[in-house]
Amino acid sequence: MKYLIFNINIFFFTFFNITALQQEWTCTFKKKFKDDDTKEFLNKKEISFSKNGIEQFNQLIFCWNIIRPKTGYFTFYVKPRYASSSKYGEWYKMADWGNNIQRSHCTMQTGNTSFVYVRLEMPMEKLADGFILKVVSNDNADFSLIKMLGVCVSNFAKFKNENPKDYFNLPSIKINEVPQKSQMILKDQDCKSMCSPTSTSMLVSYLTKKEHDPLSFAFNVYDNGLGAYGSWPFNTAHAFEMCPDYYFIVTRLKNFAYLHSNLMRGLPVVVSVRGKLDTAPQEYNKGHLILIIGWDQIKKEVLCHDPAFDTNEKVFHQYNLSTFLKAWEKSNRLSYVVEKS
Repeated sequence: MKYLIFNINIFFFTFFNITALQQEWTCTFKKKFKDDDTKEFLNKKEISFSKNGIEQFNQLIFCWNIIRPKTGYFTFYVKPRYASSSKYGEWYKMADWGNNIQRSHCTMQTGNTSFVYVRLEMPMEKLADGFILKVVSNDNADFSLIKMLGVCVSNFAKFKNENPKDYFNLPSIKINEVPQKSQMILKDQDCKSMCSPTSTSMLVSYLTKKEHDPLSFAFNVYDNGLGAYGSWPFNTAHAFEMCPDYYFIVTRLKNFAYLHSNLMRGLPVVVSVRGKLDTAPQEYNKGHLILIIGWDQIKKEVLCHDPAFDTNEKVFHQYNLSTFLKAWEKSNRLSYVVEKS
């Protein structure tokens, strides 16, 4: 089987300083900060990034790419603008991140808007059409270290499952020389919970052409609020620390074609899957992250590195497109995607 193979240096798209990719049921906004932008941050205690009048949504997830401050830390807050009234709700504290601190927060309110560690959730009768993301500097954390803020909003009422046949004609692609790492052989009692850092470390190792230890990566993304290694924004934040030549974004992709377009640009994609995947080493009922590196048009299979296999040699695996789509859809197509910075 011949695959279309790309080097990582080519076929990148250029984005404006603030960009939005309209995706029907989901939309991702990015605010990128250049050196000239950060001059206005002098003597400020907080900065914000906002959008309003956008497609209505009932979930918001966020991420940041920041050079970790040596002193101080940042606190992230969000408040939604409710579509029914065009009025903003209350502030929700999302996370603390910086020097010697790494913690997300949870504000549960039955039947009302809640922030749950990695996502802002709204009941369907309180859809939002805007947001303000606020970043506060604590103990003189330097705002000039901020390089990108990302927000993904989604309306799950518009989410639709896909027909695998729609993608049978996509050209084959395989990204070579991506390291293979099993989380199961990591020398730690929590290794079975380290799928996200293991998958992300493989991605970063490929991009930097340097080996990055998955166990060390995991220790650097542990969320002391959630009590887990799989906190989405902490994984992408540390990936940026290791590889500042790229932006790392937590998002939900519209469909498989969007994933395939990243592969065609030579960029692997970390995705979340849930439930049963035929030929997988186990069922992923609590969710699992894998690294997608290609697509086989002839066999109709997705090529990936699945860290749940028990040896490094077995990590490369191929999943039938139909079973992959079902498992990815159960995670609402959550993905970590990469852009050249």
